[in-house]
Amino acid sequence: MRAGRRRGAAALAAMLLLCTVIMLGMATYVTAVAAGAARLAHQRDTVQCVYAAESAIELALAQANRGAMPSEPITGACGTAFYRATVEQDGTRLVITADGTQPRPGRADLARRVRVECTRRGGAYAVTRWETPPPPDTSRPAGSIAAGGERR
Repeated sequence: MRAGRRRGAAALAAMLLLCTVIMLGMATYVTAVAAGAARLAHQRDTVQCVYAAESAIELALAQANRGAMPSEPITGACGTAFYRATVEQDGTRLVITADGTQPRPGRADLARRVRVECTRRGGAYAVTRWETPPPPDTSRPAGSIAAGGERR
């Protein structure tokens, strides 16, 4: 009778160990899936930012080639992201700086900056240099405007 109880206790311990291993495996799987989903969302948001910035550059180039040099920043939306482009003209050279911003609820907005230099070729501006400088700061300032105090 005593040997039967030992076998029963060993079987119960083995079952508990097996359940623990299965639960740990499931928790690891769920964590990996969540991390993968977050990485995928970040990649999607980054692509949206770059597309928005590229759209702003295309728009600014089209306006410049039509002879309507924009003096104010060009703003708008592209998909779920927003863009803002500024155009600087220096003789025959044109520099367009575009920021694409993807709002992310509960977190700092994601932003990417693209800068292109263009020169006139055959009567139209053509891109001669493309660079991606560091993105603009999108962190929200500390402090409260409602409090009437100074933001720091």
